[in-house]
Amino acid sequence: MKKHKSFLTTAICVVLVAAVYLIWNLNSKDSMISQLSETDDPSAAVTAADGADIDIFDHAVPMGELPGDIDPFILEVLELVNAERAGAGAGPLAITGEMLAAAAKRAEELAESFSHYRPDGSVCFTVLNEFGIECSARAENIAGNFKTPQQVVQAWMGSDGHRNNIMNANYSIIGIGVYTDSGGRLSWVQLFTN
Repeated sequence: MKKHKSFLTTAICVVLVAAVYLIWNLNSKDSMISQLSETDDPSAAVTAADGADIDIFDHAVPMGELPGDIDPFILEVLELVNAERAGAGAGPLAITGEMLAAAAKRAEELAESFSHYRPDGSVCFTVLNEFGIECSARAENIAGNFKTPQQVVQAWMGSDGHRNNIMNANYSIIGIGVYTDSGGRLSWVQLFTN
């Protein structure tokens, strides 16, 4: 009986610590997530985790090819997303130079205006036209001020709308962008197409 109480007390403590950590990460005023799929109206940002300074770089990606040195944060987001999809029996998402370029542009725009509308007032999906991307289904997940790929993917997976975009079997291609503004704040983007 004593061992059972000890195990139960330990389990309760672990759950409480995890809940406090999750609530703290999901309720900071600095970080946000938001998603938009083709059929949605742009939604308000959801408050999420604490932000920090991380010095990373963004890439100008040539059309039709992938750079040899894709930002490690982008590769890690891709690996984490495809691991989530594999765990649910969904196929992996591919990445293209055009989608990387479009996502890089959107990530930079988010530093100016955290919205599914671009700084010029057009909806986010117009960036796809700029890079010659044609599709019949599309979605965007955005986030701000997450420190690591693990944190941002965890936040997206913890939100039904973002998770639905990530796990949607209609999407086969992803563009991932991350941008560091002059204050060291990170903007994250996932663009999905078929």
